Amino acid sequence: MKGKSLLATLTAEDAQKLEDSICVRKGGPVSPLPIEHYFELGRVEDEVVRSWYEYKAAGEACSLRELRKAIREDLFGTILGRPTPQRKPRKVSPVQKKEEKFEPRSPEEKDRYNKLVHNIVELVKETEAKGIPMRHVRHDILECTLCGAYEDVLCEDAKRKTYLRSGEVTSKEFQVVRCKDRSQDLEDGGVRCTIRYQFICGVCGAFQTQTIRESFED
Repeated sequence: MKGKSLLATLTAEDAQKLEDSICVRKGGPVSPLPIEHYFELGRVEDEVVRSWYEYKAAGEACSLRELRKAIREDLFGTILGRPTPQRKPRKVSPVQKKEEKFEPRSPEEKDRYNKLVHNIVELVKETEAKGIPMRHVRHDILECTLCGAYEDVLCEDAKRKTYLRSGEVTSKEFQVVRCKDRSQDLEDGGVRCTIRYQFICGVCGAFQTQTIRESFED
């Protein structure tokens, strides 16, 4: 079904199932969605399926993680009772060798590390004050593989927030130290994009690397 829209195959019963599955929150749908949501929606190839996920995200005020989960688990196909063709999901590869949990051996070492993190935060703020965005240019959300803290983007206010493993929100942000991306042509056509983040978890102080890979067909 590649290259063909699902519109011609949907019945009135299908359309009703899809409509009934969405519970629009009080106050109406959110519009526009955060840009991170649109980047995620852009990975859904079929325009009918993509439009439904957009309607669901706006109507139910889904966070970015909730939207990703719905797409990854093919909620659209589950509701209809048949799978829908999708692009292969992105691969997220935390690099274990680069993970280090900060465990100070002395009060002086702890002070030096805290000062380093503080300087990174201040540098980011100073750069953004000059009109150069730093924290909001990325559309990926990170997760600490040591303490379980994670990022999410809420639909209502389009703000990136950090959560503890328990789901409790915290003011301790992830600090990206370096972000490097590259692309390469594939032998069978298409392009593979790789983004490599080096960051510090604001909750446990772990320095780690997270690599995200995605392939695009011609």
